[in-house]
Amino acid sequence: MVLLKNSLRKLCLFMPLIVLGLSCGRNGAGSGTDLSDVKIEALEGQEYDRFELELISRDPSFKFPPKSFNRGAVAEVQIKVPAGPYTIRLDYFLKDQKIFSADYCTGDKKNNQQTFAPGPVTAIINVCRKDDGGSVTPGGGATGASFSVKDGSLYDKTGKLFVMRGLSMPFAYYFDKSMTALDDTKKFGFNTVRIVWCADNLLDYPDRCAQKDVHPASDLEKILARMKQLKLVAVFNLQNATGSDKRSDLQTLTAYLLKPEIKKILNDYKDMVIINLANEWYGSWNKPKEWFDSYKAMLPQLRSGGLNHTIVIDTTGYGQEFASIPAYGPSLLEVDKNILLAAHMYDQFGTIEKVKTSFASARAKKLPLIIGEFACSHGDRGTVACDAIMNEAENTGYKVGTIAWSYTGNGTDLRDLNIVDQNDWKTLTTFGKKVIESGFGVKATSKEACFFAAAGCP
Repeated sequence: MVLLKNSLRKLCLFMPLIVLGLSCGRNGAGSGTDLSDVKIEALEGQEYDRFELELISRDPSFKFPPKSFNRGAVAEVQIKVPAGPYTIRLDYFLKDQKIFSADYCTGDKKNNQQTFAPGPVTAIINVCRKDDGGSVTPGGGATGASFSVKDGSLYDKTGKLFVMRGLSMPFAYYFDKSMTALDDTKKFGFNTVRIVWCADNLLDYPDRCAQKDVHPASDLEKILARMKQLKLVAVFNLQNATGSDKRSDLQTLTAYLLKPEIKKILNDYKDMVIINLANEWYGSWNKPKEWFDSYKAMLPQLRSGGLNHTIVIDTTGYGQEFASIPAYGPSLLEVDKNILLAAHMYDQFGTIEKVKTSFASARAKKLPLIIGEFACSHGDRGTVACDAIMNEAENTGYKVGTIAWSYTGNGTDLRDLNIVDQNDWKTLTTFGKKVIESGFGVKATSKEACFFAAAGCP
């Protein structure tokens, strides 16, 4: 935001990064040479070794060449700044190569054109990174209006680490019951709910999403409003293309997210929403390049369309082909830094060794891994090493978000995947007790997102 207000202090600070205060001249001094105190603080938590400030005036007689400052420095310069309009530039360098520039933003809009008026004035300007759309502040990870990813971990808008301990909720199939169940979800201790949802523009797979499973945008707003009251983070998940290999299906779901009414709601709640573009899109195995190429094409569309949220990408093989994550995760991060790579751990993860080696392969490359779904069994396909999954996610120095599948409502052959009994939607099953009450379960490890607390987190 931009805030203009009177100031009686001689030194005026622009937060969070650059401070320009026309404070030393006389009120009503016209367009003379009011002194501007400029304070620049090095931005922490980002990859660079120096940065440059430049002020470009429309008055060609005023020249302010770029000033360079080393990372970690706090420098003050004083310059004579005639009142009038300026363009503000801030560039970041690593080994003399520019790696990104910062724009000044009001809300989501670029606001690097500033007019300096005579007299004591203070302006507070958010800084917006071009590469991922999130603003940045000194002293922490990237922050902004939504979540961000850095060095394999997820951070909320205050720059604090957030580790998902969540479950999937079948809103598309049981809307009213799911709404009521949110209160119990919070009481159980979960900090995240994955919203199972059906887009209205892809009904080619009625066993996944039929017309009866489609809900209006107003229902999505109701879900998010209630989750905000309960201080629950939302992972918005589109279920339509489960198992599909068609890039056209992924494109259709991308188009749904960019519908004006859907995009508006997602942006209205972007501080608490993460987007899971397509549940288990790409069912085939051993074709990770096609999977990578398709997401490489979709991610820029979401960004240019105005969605700067953290995006969850499920891996190949209905989410179970873990090898695609270390193989193509680094390349996906080159396309877009603000993503999470999701594995769905079912029968392919029936041994402790398979779980450990999978986590280790992601950990070795500092990949932003989450377990987007898991259970303790997978029907007649076999058991799942769920204790090892929860232990690795919490206790190995590499905290990984986990989302259990699912609250309830599974078919007869998969009833063991219900967290609560389907008859009353309240009573914990054996699986539910494991997820919530075990030594590394939800009650022991789940923490509410910092930004929900008025005082934040320490």
